[in-house]
Amino acid sequence: MKRTRLTQVREIEASSGLYGSTKALDNSVQASIRKIQRKAHKVAKALYKRDPKSSEFLAMHAKRSKSASAQILVNAIKGLAPKFASEKQASHGMYGYPKKTVTRGLGACAEMKDFTGSIVSNLHQRKHEKYDDLLSYLKAHKKETQCPCTSAMLMYIPSRDMRFASEAQEQSSLRDSLIRLAHKKPHLQAHLKDLIGETPNWLYWSDWD
Repeated sequence: MKRTRLTQVREIEASSGLYGSTKALDNSVQASIRKIQRKAHKVAKALYKRDPKSSEFLAMHAKRSKSASAQILVNAIKGLAPKFASEKQASHGMYGYPKKTVTRGLGACAEMKDFTGSIVSNLHQRKHEKYDDLLSYLKAHKKETQCPCTSAMLMYIPSRDMRFASEAQEQSSLRDSLIRLAHKKPHLQAHLKDLIGETPNWLYWSDWD
């Protein structure tokens, strides 16, 4: 009887995360969301400092295009910008904003897309065996909280059958990239040669000839 009760307690503890998930999955997803939010705050702070009008552009872009990355930045920039509404003067860029503001705003969105994609790909790689549970959690959290980070993660999560390159494959790719760089930048050859060294995992330096 005691063993049965202990098993039940363990099962309850294991499923004590949000939306019926395990606590481990809950913690992993929430940690990923916090990473995205911290990155967004850093990007938004640098963008607003360079171009205050970017806050207005991002708010418009989030509303018009339903851009999750723009909404993530809008949430991050709210504490930096005293207000979004201000006197507007039409220009020739997107939504009537100056072209430089548009370029900077879209660039920030692209940076957040890339970062979010990396975060959710890493999460997928670690939780690949619980893909259905991960997907269900993200969908439930998006519905419950309207969290733009979760929306973006759902957009960029790899498909179930996606397989990631092994460490050996990544090393090989890096090796090839460095050798191509050495061909283009001869003055870096000595530094790269010392950095990599001649090991069985790398192409021989004669390949540079």
